[in-house]
Amino acid sequence: MSAVQSMVHQTDGGTSIVGVNGMVRFTVTDGAIENPEIVASTGYADLDKLMLQQVASAKPPKTWGPHAHEPHEFELLLDMLTPFDSFQYHVYRAIDAWKVYPRDPIIAGSTGDTVVDFDYLDSKAQNIVIALASKDKELNKASVNAVSKAKLPAAPPDYVGKNVHMEVVFCYTINNSPGCPAGKNVIDVRAARGAWSTVETVFGGY
Repeated sequence: MSAVQSMVHQTDGGTSIVGVNGMVRFTVTDGAIENPEIVASTGYADLDKLMLQQVASAKPPKTWGPHAHEPHEFELLLDMLTPFDSFQYHVYRAIDAWKVYPRDPIIAGSTGDTVVDFDYLDSKAQNIVIALASKDKELNKASVNAVSKAKLPAAPPDYVGKNVHMEVVFCYTINNSPGCPAGKNVIDVRAARGAWSTVETVFGGY
């Protein structure tokens, strides 16, 4: 559940510990998170406490259907992101919000990866270039458009006014075509053959 992971991160001012995660169990009732508890510790009591506070403050997406108002229990393995990793995570999520699988490539059955490089500077993407092109020009164009149109988050204090080089991978798949590689910078764009728009899409990595 990306809405929960987006809230979980280490705070500025402390010592950042790379590669820390923990498992949390909680219940979602009427769009609110209740009774979060640690199932598997991060190994640090202060980070466990912070993780529970942040999970409790998350706002999960609305549920639909006849059982939408019933309590649902979740158990998630969450990364306790460093401040910089959290910043990157929100940059990739902002780009993910603008992904599109163009109609013609869906009709043609075109799949593949497009790798886009760019420089982040104070909430803007600059020097956007295709580092690795797919075989379909429209997929390449859609990838560049997603980066250029995304509303990127503000930079962490230590990176204000500084260029941060980033790379994002757009992985286009149709129906049961091969899956996408794992990675925090992988944007998973899925479509169903015969549909003119994307079906359920997933942000890869976290």
